[in-house]
Amino acid sequence: MTRIKVFLLFLIICLLLSGCSSSSSGDIRSEYMDPGTIAQNEYRTTKVTRGDFQIDFQIDSKMTYRHAEFMYWQYSSDHYDELLVDREEIVKKGQVLATFETGVSEADILERELAVTEARASLSSQQSSYESRISAKQASLAGLEGTDYEIAAAELEQLRAQYNEVNASGWYRITVAQEALDRLRQRKNENSLVAPFDGIVMYTSRYFRSGDNVETWEPVVVVAEIATRAISFTNSNIYGNVPYMSHVNVIDQRTKKEFTGTVVSCAAVTGAEEDEVWIEIDQELGDEDLIGAVRISGTILKKTDVLLIDSKALKKEGNQYYVLVLQGSSSVSKTYVKVGGQNASTVWITEGLEEGQTLVIE
Repeated sequence: MTRIKVFLLFLIICLLLSGCSSSSSGDIRSEYMDPGTIAQNEYRTTKVTRGDFQIDFQIDSKMTYRHAEFMYWQYSSDHYDELLVDREEIVKKGQVLATFETGVSEADILERELAVTEARASLSSQQSSYESRISAKQASLAGLEGTDYEIAAAELEQLRAQYNEVNASGWYRITVAQEALDRLRQRKNENSLVAPFDGIVMYTSRYFRSGDNVETWEPVVVVAEIATRAISFTNSNIYGNVPYMSHVNVIDQRTKKEFTGTVVSCAAVTGAEEDEVWIEIDQELGDEDLIGAVRISGTILKKTDVLLIDSKALKKEGNQYYVLVLQGSSSVSKTYVKVGGQNASTVWITEGLEEGQTLVIE
């Protein structure tokens, strides 16, 4: 009697468990479970399809410039006056960037002017002296003959040679004194740095304080030439290098203006291990376009007519990938696959599956 009661109780429990199963659930036999065990969890499925696959990239970068000029003020005796530009400011050729208080006084100018005057007076005095002696020696030749004439003629030639040397030396001193005066006048009159070309200010000295002594080793400003601007970045995408001559979109992060560009250099061209990508903008740029941060986007990989699955169906085990393939309506098999690429929603499968197979998404 006791055995009958136990059997009836067991039968009732089995019927109750059977009645609790949802009609929308599938019974999947999995190799993860003990043989003969039936899974009771709900599951969703997806199909292996065929279509196009691509991987896009997006990267933030800054404009680079192939030519820039570091501008210094070379006179430590001068003082800073006024810095007239800020970083990332667009400047035109000849525009004044900074002004200085020069250490040149009127007394300095006068001293140089006196040096020129004295050099000229000294030469004039020596010229007059030699010209007088040469004239007297020439007059003494009259009436001389033989050895006396030859000696007097030699002395005349010597005087003339000395005159030429004094004349050359005197004019050299005058030239040196005049050049020093001109430089000093130029220093006094030109007290500013000007832009050497149309450009953008990349740096301004942190030492620039009005009235302070000039730091001759520190650049006052650094100006990059706008005409040499370029876009470059290093691609480190695991799925490959940026294709040569491919097209990209570029957004100016400052103005939000959009441009298109073409990849003109990359690893496919240079053969370098790192994919250093250079982009040439397709449109004509204005001076204020693309001078700072930019966002670049494009396609790094594109395949047509390949096998695709939902990324949620892909599992990973160590360094291998696998999926759960639905067998019939009640069991699954664990199938290892090879992955060609993966984006946010789709996986490109290169080996292990066939079109139309049903995969389980747990």
